[in-house]
Amino acid sequence: MPFGVFDENGNFFGQLKTTDIRLLQLKKSAQVISVEPKFANALEIIIMIDASASQEAVIPQEREAAIAFIKDVLDKDKDKVAVVKFSGAVLLEQDLTNEFSKAIEKIKQIDFELPSDFNRGTNPDKSVPIKGSTSIWDSINQVLQSFAKIKSDSRKAILLISDGTNTSGEAKLKETINLALKSRIPIFAIGIGDDEFGGADKKTLQKLTEQTNGAAIFKKKKPEDLLPQIKTLATSLRSFYEITFTPISTNSKESLQEVKIEIINPDLRKRKFQILQPKGFFFSK
Repeated sequence: MPFGVFDENGNFFGQLKTTDIRLLQLKKSAQVISVEPKFANALEIIIMIDASASQEAVIPQEREAAIAFIKDVLDKDKDKVAVVKFSGAVLLEQDLTNEFSKAIEKIKQIDFELPSDFNRGTNPDKSVPIKGSTSIWDSINQVLQSFAKIKSDSRKAILLISDGTNTSGEAKLKETINLALKSRIPIFAIGIGDDEFGGADKKTLQKLTEQTNGAAIFKKKKPEDLLPQIKTLATSLRSFYEITFTPISTNSKESLQEVKIEIINPDLRKRKFQILQPKGFFFSK
């Protein structure tokens, strides 16, 4: 199971030993067998851009963030990127490619197209997407299911660029988190929202990313505040630990096995590291 340990400057701490941590499952300490630092030489990233009605005014910011991520985080000699546009439905704009110029051109073309019968009101039946509505969890689930089928040695991840507000669809946040954990595909997010609609839902995006072993970033005051932060995502994506442990026996092998990793080394605890860890794991079938 992967997890990450980072200092206050976002740097990966790579000197962790098995005796420095403990892993709790069912509030009991599981036997940790090994903790091995890893570095992902190659990444496969699907960028999901929210083009729903609430994002109409901030889509230029979303495009700018997506392009900055490709230019500042990815390596065209090793990595691949795909681009997905979503609102009430998912549209693949660019399949996985290492030709970043193609992906960037597709991103530049993403915009919100106002349908003639568009309804700016609320949707009384969230299971039926209206044009311009946002089915975030349905959309991510669809992408996860397709992404998981692609065989690759690269580290996979989803980058969600959205305000995090779900207004339609059948899936719930919990289902999306569980599917990401089953697929072993972390979700990262750049929170961008129109202040007229309440801005980005930080609580929801943080829950989604933290529980799937990802991370979320948000603007501090101005949209351009995001650009320096985007570079920090490279460390979280490429540097992590793989922990091997003996799970505590349980009868419910189909359900999520929640775990918590804690640093117990007194000297390391003083350094107040941030631990990026998944909410839990599912037993392999």
